[in-house]
Amino acid sequence: MTLLHCLRSSLPDPSSTSNIPLIALTSLTTLSLLHLTRLALSAPALTTRGPTSTLLPHLSQAAREGLEYPPDILPGGRDVDTPYGSIRVHEWGPETGPKILMVHGITTPCLALGGLAHGLVEKGYRVMLFDLFGRGYSDTPTSLPHDLRLYTTQLLLVLSSSSLPWCVPGGFTLLGYSLGGGIASGFASYFPHLVSKLILLAPAGLIRPQHMSSRSTVLYCTGLIPESWLVWLCERRLLAGPMYAKENKAPASVLDAELPGQEGVPNPDFTPLSLTRPYLTVPEAVQWQLRHHPGFVPAFLSCIRYAPITGQQEIWERLRRGRTDEVLLVVGTEDPIVLPDEVREDAEKLLGEGRVRYVEVGAAHDFVITDVGEVVEAVVEFLEGGKGKVE
Repeated sequence: MTLLHCLRSSLPDPSSTSNIPLIALTSLTTLSLLHLTRLALSAPALTTRGPTSTLLPHLSQAAREGLEYPPDILPGGRDVDTPYGSIRVHEWGPETGPKILMVHGITTPCLALGGLAHGLVEKGYRVMLFDLFGRGYSDTPTSLPHDLRLYTTQLLLVLSSSSLPWCVPGGFTLLGYSLGGGIASGFASYFPHLVSKLILLAPAGLIRPQHMSSRSTVLYCTGLIPESWLVWLCERRLLAGPMYAKENKAPASVLDAELPGQEGVPNPDFTPLSLTRPYLTVPEAVQWQLRHHPGFVPAFLSCIRYAPITGQQEIWERLRRGRTDEVLLVVGTEDPIVLPDEVREDAEKLLGEGRVRYVEVGAAHDFVITDVGEVVEAVVEFLEGGKGKVE
């Protein structure tokens, strides 16, 4: 029996005048229910458009080139239209070289991995980077939680957008940094046949619950504060820039560690993130996101609530069951977010001591920006056994 039939059978006898008010009320309720049902079934998914749609069409070519974070900041750029919104992808390097898909962190766009990507291309690899939903030039699916399901889908969309065969058995190495490490772990656990090697740089996922601050939990996760207030508070916090401290930080403070600051001073041989604009820094790119991407802060807040930042032990157990090879784990000795001793202990416990290739870099959480050369060396050593440049 349909909803309309059920409602019709429940109506009182219209021949009774005493039932007129009840008939009117029931009819109004019926119409309201039908209207709400139609809206629920037909309402489209909400997408907040990024700068590709809201900013670039209004700028001249000269103005585009003058942006703090221009669309051609990295080589091989393309915009991929999907049901979830547009995704900005960069792919370059030798077409016949081994492939590496790189996933960035919670606060920065993919520029944060630009120096590492250029270094790997110089070694003969083909790399693909992309802006996670809500970052850089990618749109934000606002009506969906930014969790492992959404980002797994985004990775598949990005991979399928290439003209080269990435989605084949053992087709590529998957490299994830910070939040990207949590995403990469989850993806590799569900699609082990696609991922030839897994590389995790200061990965989220195994941050222990005791490092969660009560303030962050109340602010971001309890629903006690109206969403508009949270967006405003988060914007103010991000605009303030990185604030480093020695104490352990909650996952919500990972934004501090991804931005080089007073403790994240680049090495003298600092590698530019962009070869065409070597002066551009990650903090400038984040400030640009705040000014020009209305979906950035909502995406950030959704990640704090739903993304694979903590409690991913089950995912790591899936990794152990689905893979037999080593996983490269690179951490910073001064990292206040992903504590080296803890993440090593937890990773070896879940995967097995012989299944984790552990490398330390003498830096903070932002070592992918400040110590690019050392990270490139560790990655190539892991992939090629110290042979150096890929032939």
